[in-house]
Amino acid sequence: MLQLVFNFTPRKSSDLLIGTLSLMDGAKITNQYKATSSLPGRQWWGAWEMKGGLIPPVSGLQVATAPLWMPDIKGVEGSFYQISPFEIATNGATRGDFGIHFDANSPGSLGCIVLETQRGWDAFRRDMEPIAKLIKSVPLLIDYK
Repeated sequence: MLQLVFNFTPRKSSDLLIGTLSLMDGAKITNQYKATSSLPGRQWWGAWEMKGGLIPPVSGLQVATAPLWMPDIKGVEGSFYQISPFEIATNGATRGDFGIHFDANSPGSLGCIVLETQRGWDAFRRDMEPIAKLIKSVPLLIDYK
């Protein structure tokens, strides 16, 4: 079974913390990309409860395998792989409009998973292209340690 796994260690830091996004086929890692979520200074344990914090670690997340084209959205400025459900209620805020995209503007995101290198982003898009011909979405697991 194909799935994506976002591995990240939340902690307090003024730096942008980086984790990995792994494309898995069963227990085998097919590819791995440097990725992050949120902004420098907003990546601590529990920051998913606030707007602009980490992507919430809820079950049932799905990533569309075909991207939306969003060239005029600052920070995305290209392909956007939508994460559903669209909205997630946390204890601190209703969060939503999540996706996976290249980190195209200032470092980090407002809760999306962003890939940090052009090489990784190109590989992710290349890896998703044949998958999109077979299935519409893949499960996403958020693994905070």
